Amino acid sequence: MPGLVTNRSVQSPSIQTPTAPPVSRTEPSADQVRENAVSEMAAIRRPRTRRSMSAEQAMTRIATAFERGQDRGNALAEVRRELASNPQVMRALSGVDSDTLLDTLRDKVGYLDGGSLTEEISDQIRARLVDTVRNDALGRVDQQIQTLQRARTQLIAKMSNMSDADQARAQTLIDTFDRGIEGYRGLKARMHGNAWEVSDFPAATRRAMAANGFADEGIASEIAGERDHSATIAHYTEAGVDVVLAGFEAHHAAHLFGAASGAAILSVAALGLLAGWAIHHAAEEVRQYDITLGHHLGL
Repeated sequence: MPGLVTNRSVQSPSIQTPTAPPVSRTEPSADQVRENAVSEMAAIRRPRTRRSMSAEQAMTRIATAFERGQDRGNALAEVRRELASNPQVMRALSGVDSDTLLDTLRDKVGYLDGGSLTEEISDQIRARLVDTVRNDALGRVDQQIQTLQRARTQLIAKMSNMSDADQARAQTLIDTFDRGIEGYRGLKARMHGNAWEVSDFPAATRRAMAANGFADEGIASEIAGERDHSATIAHYTEAGVDVVLAGFEAHHAAHLFGAASGAAILSVAALGLLAGWAIHHAAEEVRQYDITLGHHLGL
């Protein structure tokens, strides 16, 4: 008979998990840290790409707004609200030529209403360009006025220490600056009016097209190039400003401001005087002077 079996606790051999050797980490260099930081900041600041609206979608959307407005008795007002609140719609429509826009909208809202709707879209795109060009022009004119005002203030501050002869020269320049400022202010007043077209100032109009995201082809481009003034302004060229400058005591300005600064300030004043003198001419001549002055200001 077998003897008693004693239970033995069987111990499993202990398994040692091998320890991984320490990983050697190389600290990034200062240049790498800087490059990574720049990349991260650029990613944060980079605008999210918005899905562009197709021309067909824009025309459908604006036709829907027109019909919605008809139900409320204010069709064109509804179109203006749609264009103002959805810049994508205006950007998409800007790339459609006027004939295609007219034909498509007539198919969507009817023959007569299609014409009215196309005209309204054209007016709104033109108004947007006009506002952008005007703001550009007013900003540049203000810079010129500030230049002359600073020069005027500097001269007045120095006059007490000047000889009688230099005081007389300074007063002549101050009078010139005042007339230049008056001329620029006249230009500002005219820019607030409607006696000009965006095509008068091609450089500013190109900037306005880009700022509003308008296409280089289509109805916006047609508006931007509606008139060509190249022939009518042929005789209002650099020579006009040269004649104005020739009447100044340039050496007086150089004596009081330094050669380079004096010449620059006189050029600014000359353009203002050109604008001021234009007030005394016929309306079309005033317009041409304004166009020439605008071109000198980079418009």
